[in-house]
Amino acid sequence: MLRQIIILLLLCTVGCTKGGAGGSSDGACSNLIGAKVTNGEGCERESSNPVVLIVIAGAQGEPQGICSGTLISSTKILTAAHCLASVDGAYFINVNGNIFPAASAVEHERYDGAVGNPFDVAILTLAAPQPVIPEPVLISRSVPIGEKVTVFGYGRDEDGESATDKGADSLKAGRMEVTDYTGGLIKAEFDETGSSACNGDSGGPAVFEDDGVSGIVGIVSIGTVGNCLEGTEVFFTDVQLVVDFIMKHAPDASVS
Repeated sequence: MLRQIIILLLLCTVGCTKGGAGGSSDGACSNLIGAKVTNGEGCERESSNPVVLIVIAGAQGEPQGICSGTLISSTKILTAAHCLASVDGAYFINVNGNIFPAASAVEHERYDGAVGNPFDVAILTLAAPQPVIPEPVLISRSVPIGEKVTVFGYGRDEDGESATDKGADSLKAGRMEVTDYTGGLIKAEFDETGSSACNGDSGGPAVFEDDGVSGIVGIVSIGTVGNCLEGTEVFFTDVQLVVDFIMKHAPDASVS
């Protein structure tokens, strides 16, 4: 049953935005380097936008689901390990309207597919560098409880539509308030005053800005309510826990 929950989040991916937890999502897109989730703010496509759409394909090339991810260097994409569920298939990356196959994919060696595993992180590699300003991984500090992060993704919105329906122009951003750290994961709760992550947002970044320093602090992993509405708890992989994996497989990653 738990396995079915995580697959559901992948196919729809974790991230419907509805404002930004604890406040409006207005201006949320400006928290993303190079960029101009239910009621999340729609982000205009920019040639330097580092948040990418990942399409998971089966062995025959048939689409199986979508995820979100972030370019943290010119060729390395940070996403969630559960997005690599297509064992015999392939992963196609939509970078600002241009589509490339992933040259390789690697997940954390301690990720076992269990829901709530805190090592839900993976790196996809592109064969050719992209002319995109990468989003830094924030390794110099953690996000305090009560502070807000900005979540980006291509997942299902308040109208039930995602990039599957709207295409790669459907990137949204919303703010959520961090409420706890539990089991190695960062927790945020949607109370209908802010944003939530929903199906299709899995692997997308949670960005925190503090005193002029910003970067990715979390990766969308799982959610607890299928409709992504009030009462949904969203859990993010904590980059502080997996920074060694990230730097091993993306040694040229931008950091802050």
